[in-house]
Amino acid sequence: MAKPTSKDEKLSWLQLLFPALLGVCLGLCVILGQMVVKPLWQWMFSTEYETQSLALREPEVLLEASGEHLIYRATGFGIQNGTPLHQALMLQQPDILSEYKMRATESRMGRNAPRDPWRVEVYFSITGEAGPLSSVLRTDYIFRGEGAHSLLFASTMLNEMNNESFDLPDVFQNPAEDLKQLNTSLCEAISEAKLSRIGVAEIKGDAFSCDDPTTIPTFTDAPAVFSASDQYNRLGGLTFYFSPGRLGPVGEGEYIITVSQDLFRETTKPKYRNLFRGEPPTL
Repeated sequence: MAKPTSKDEKLSWLQLLFPALLGVCLGLCVILGQMVVKPLWQWMFSTEYETQSLALREPEVLLEASGEHLIYRATGFGIQNGTPLHQALMLQQPDILSEYKMRATESRMGRNAPRDPWRVEVYFSITGEAGPLSSVLRTDYIFRGEGAHSLLFASTMLNEMNNESFDLPDVFQNPAEDLKQLNTSLCEAISEAKLSRIGVAEIKGDAFSCDDPTTIPTFTDAPAVFSASDQYNRLGGLTFYFSPGRLGPVGEGEYIITVSQDLFRETTKPKYRNLFRGEPPTL
């Protein structure tokens, strides 16, 4: 067998050296991409890269309790343990549990009382976050036995600057007047939803019109949460949740109505105004 020549040896070394150099170059590109390109894109487009999506976080059981009259469980979705929002929701649990214990106990005292205990499933989920503001929708599924059940909504808004919850009027400069304007926009959205669902703008048989502010029903007392936005770290609007029976017969179901931020943004307090931008999701 002929021995390899020096020319063959050089070709062999080059064949080994090329993949090694290619690997080093690729490694440097990855490092430079993390150090230079990623921050550049963040600066240009004001984006951040989440290490873990809210949607991918595991649901967390906030409280479980069971007794003779009630089986209760509260679950949080996308709410990070130890955050002010998580702490605020944990503080609510004893009051919510106590309320359902009382209602379940009272329901067992009647002649036609259900034999089985009530079962209540409460779900908390983040609906919108921007700056120090965030909101959580609370959905209560109540099973009262004998096939009876109901659905209720509630909401929590939190300002993490002072770790305090607040109500919808706190967002606006002049709540009395600004909420009237918001109520008119909400009325128009409800009218559209009613026409789409049942063909007429009426509530439990009573027709309503949004053209005359003096005759518009008051809707802004319904649970409201911030809507997400198609822009990063912004709020796209407000979403109102009406339980079955609130805007019509129970069989008509619940109504979920969103008012886009461009209909009320200018009436919000200046310190919050820049947080409202973009389009809310279509529900």
